[in-house]
Order: sequence, then structure tokens, then C-alpha cells
Amino acid sequence: MTEASRPRLRIRVSIAGSDPEIWRLIELDADLALDRVHPILQLAFGWRDRHLHAWLTEDPWAGRKPLRTMMPLPRRWIPLWLRDDGDEGESETEISIARALEVGSGLLYYEYDFGDGWVHRIELIEAFDDPAADAPAIVVRGQRRGPLEDSGGIGGYEQLLATLADPAADDHQHMRDWADWVSGPWAGFDPEAVDVDGINDALSRLGRSPSTETSALDELVHRLPGTLGADLRAFADAALRDAPEVDDATRVRMLEPYLWLLRRVGDEGITLTAAGWLPPVVVRDAMRELDWEWRDVGAMNREDRTVAIADLRANARRLGLIRLAKGRLLLTAAGRRALADPVSLWRSAAAAAVERGLEGAARDAALLLAVEACAARHADADAVLSAVADGLEELGWRHRDGTALDALDARDLTHDTWALFIDLGVFARGSRRREIGEATPGGRAFAAAMLRA
Repeated sequence: MTEASRPRLRIRVSIAGSDPEIWRLIELDADLALDRVHPILQLAFGWRDRHLHAWLTEDPWAGRKPLRTMMPLPRRWIPLWLRDDGDEGESETEISIARALEVGSGLLYYEYDFGDGWVHRIELIEAFDDPAADAPAIVVRGQRRGPLEDSGGIGGYEQLLATLADPAADDHQHMRDWADWVSGPWAGFDPEAVDVDGINDALSRLGRSPSTETSALDELVHRLPGTLGADLRAFADAALRDAPEVDDATRVRMLEPYLWLLRRVGDEGITLTAAGWLPPVVVRDAMRELDWEWRDVGAMNREDRTVAIADLRANARRLGLIRLAKGRLLLTAAGRRALADPVSLWRSAAAAAVERGLEGAARDAALLLAVEACAARHADADAVLSAVADGLEELGWRHRDGTALDALDARDLTHDTWALFIDLGVFARGSRRREIGEATPGGRAFAAAMLRA
């Protein structure tokens, strides 16, 4: 063994009772303690780590057969906190996967979810030295995706698959909706599909700090549990690959609302009313000259009653284009640069839409909205916002009473970004006032710029 070589194991892990078999061939460092192998198996089979687990030297469902000779007692390793709660198992932090397999004579069992009873049979295939290994674990290959959480063990899962395969079954659509919901918002349920590259992408992030990620989207992916991060990464990458390119003329045309306001502010600035609003003539001119009269009703000459203009000013300030000083709106240095070079505003606005003035759930929601706009998979606002809400739930955002977020919550959280998207024409105009359609080519391109920023 060379000095740089690392002892590795090749193991085959299969889910007991699955037919056709669900299995993974995994290579991993031999000295990994069982508590570090636990998240590897969770990712390899797409579990969400929502239930208890244990390691055993004997199949927990097989039962012990009486022998004439003495037989060693089976051993069981559990998380440390379970021991602190009085469980008599040994600590999973104190034994390596190599040693546990040795104790089990080349076999080990990993049980996940003591209610459903998912038993994973771990078989040692080979021990070897690998001088080139750069990740603690990789999945070499496998067959079939892992079962769905809370589907009732292998028997319940097989019944679920039978129901999904029979469109005439009474609960077919209900179970289809449930399976898609459990699978997450970015990957439909396909029991035959296993994304080895996605699993290995998720494995590569184990132990990596979010601060090492290179973009806001990378950081979002890192925070998602299980293989959901890999699902979002694959979904976003496909959307980015398909996002159209637009020319500078299209970019400038989309930015016209902000350029209009910057030109109107100009070198002299705009004196606000005593109440701090834009003068009525400015509001009325903006609605008419930007062809926004479809967005509101009435006289449309008061900023406090014309949401489109109030949002335009608020977003222009959030993007760092204008500032308020002694009752006057003035251009910032960035605003002056934008007037001189409108194309540069496209890049700076895309970055600022994610980075300026947003934090927590609002920032996550803005990124998820950009993913949906870039992908253009929905053609109505409620579907887009529901997808954003689903993503926020997977990231752990909920109401204080524990209830899930919905499309209305997503609209509130994305208010600034949504208004920016409407200003730029990211979504096609619907047939009724305030209605939107699917993302436009230019809108997809802007959303892609946000995700790449």
C-alpha cells in the first residue's frame, strides 16, 4: 500500500424483500464509523432521515434458529442519543464499518424506520486500497429507486406500486398525488429510476460547509435534506441548459420600466409630495407611457393607490438605482451607470434581485421563484407559487404553529421579486387583469441570470 492509498470497502446493499431487488454497489472508506455510514445509506436510497435506525449483525426479521452448539449473541449499534434514553445497544460512533462487517462475518444489517421496518442487507464484496479516492463514499451502480418514506414497509410499497400501475384502481389518482408529493417538488416518482450521478453529487456535499458553495443556488441545494438537493440541482441544471439566450435589444426593452424611472429622476431628481409619494403627474405618466393601465383601475395618479408604481419605486431602490435624500428621489452611481449602459443593468439587476434586501424565507422564495420561471413548467400563477411553497416546506420553512405554507404565503414572501418579474415581463400577460401565463423567453433568460449570479 502506498502512503497515499486509503483502505476502502466495496459493499452491496439491498433492501430485504424487494422484488425486483432494490440495491446499490457502494465503495467507501473502511474506517468510517457507522454514524458516518448512516447518512451515506440515507442518500443512496433516497431516504429523508425522519425515523430511527440501528445496525445489527443478524437480520432483525429472520429470528434466531436454535443450534446444538453455542452461538454468539447478535450485536446491535444505535445512535448515541438513543443510548442516553436507555436503549441497551452499543454506540454507532465507536465502531467502523470494516470492523462491524468483520464481527458479522461479512454481513451487516441496517434497519431504518422501526415501524415500516426497512431492512438493508449489507454484504462485503471486497476490501482494497485506492490511491485515487477523493470522496469518502461513492455509489458505483444500482437498480431501482428507493421506496417512499412511510409507505408501509415492503408489503405496503408493493401494494402502492400495484395501485399506481392500475389506472382503474379506486385510489389510483390519490396515491399518484401522494407519491409525487413524497418524492418532492423537483422529481416525479419513477420506481425504476435511480440517479447515480445525483446521489454521488449529494454524497460529495456531506461534511462540506455551505459557506464553501459558489452561488446562492449552490447554498440552497446544500441545505436540502437527503437527495432533494440533487433533485433541485438536476431540475435547475436542466432549466439552465434549456434557457434561451436573448439579445441586448430584448434586455433593454424588458428593463424599460426602470430606465423610464431613472430618466424621469434624471440629474435634477424628483421632489416627493409632503406625504412622501411621487407627484401625481409622474404616476399618471408612468402608467400611460409604460402601457401599464391594464394593471390597475381608477385614475391611477396616486402612488399610494397605484401598486404597480409603488412597487416599481421600491424595487428600483432595492436594486440600488435610486436613493431618497431630504424629500427627493435621486440617482445613485449605479443608476447613472445603468442609464449610460443599460445592458449592464441586466446583470446587476439579476444579482441584486437575489442578494439585496432579502433574507431568510424571502430570499429562498426568490430563488425558488427564479427556478420555476427558468424552467417554465407551469402556465399560471397559482401553480408557480404552489411549487415555490412546496420548495420552502422542503427547506424547513413553516408557520409558527407548524402548518405548511401555501401559494398565498409564497406570494407574500416573493412580493418584491414577483413585482420585479411583472415589471420586466418575465411572465406572459394573461387574458384577464392581473392574470399571468407561462414564462416568456426573455423572462426565462432573466431568471437564468439570477441563478447564475
